[in-house]
Amino acid sequence: MRGRGLIDLSFTDRFTGIDAILYIHQPGMEAGNAVADILSGAAVPSGKLTDSWAFRYTEFSIRFAGITHYELGTEMPSAGVRLTVTNIGVMSGREVAQLYVSCPQTGEGRELRRLVGFAKTKELEPEETEDVEIRFPLYALAAFDEALPGWTLPRGEYVMMVGNSFASAETVGVIHALEDGYPQRENSDGTGDGPDRKGDRELRYQYTTAFPVGTALAQSWDLGLLRRVGAAVGEELVEFGITLWLAYSSQSVLRAQF
Repeated sequence: MRGRGLIDLSFTDRFTGIDAILYIHQPGMEAGNAVADILSGAAVPSGKLTDSWAFRYTEFSIRFAGITHYELGTEMPSAGVRLTVTNIGVMSGREVAQLYVSCPQTGEGRELRRLVGFAKTKELEPEETEDVEIRFPLYALAAFDEALPGWTLPRGEYVMMVGNSFASAETVGVIHALEDGYPQRENSDGTGDGPDRKGDRELRYQYTTAFPVGTALAQSWDLGLLRRVGAAVGEELVEFGITLWLAYSSQSVLRAQF
């Protein structure tokens, strides 16, 4: 099956003889080669779904090693955890260690757990171990208070949990906020007034690379891969003189010339 999001597969219960369903989340123009490598055993999938569907071919053990703090007392304090990841399976593969923090339930409708950081290992052979560190800025714990308006770090206990998924995360430590704080937060909303463009416009199609959709890239949990894809997209836009990218995973990009 190939689609763009979660699909209700309850209808498959009416059929017999279905042992497994392969779902492909729009991985782009190299989908055929990638799927063939996985089905033939030439490659082991090392991503994780960003939704509730889950299955893995390798098993890993994640052991908590310690908590670290950085730049406390500065405008951008941060914290982190040190972990030891061991491949206890029979096949080589990569694992994603995830760090969640439970937020104080102070009545603002905050989520119970929040993903604040993750680290992906290198390719680990069976019984091989790697030490990793997950680091996050304390403003990642902030909540937006509409009454201010602004970001605030409510007082209370922020419980840190580590695992290879939301369901397996176990408590490893607690951050105590003794009083309400007002952390600085990087602004990445991209808002602002753009140029007022007027006049005739010429629209045309330019065939380009079909890159994986954003959700498929997110499911890799591989920051290095995301940077390489971003660089490739940028190079292609420069090559074709495109300044506005309207399509996220299409074999054509709509170009407007003013």
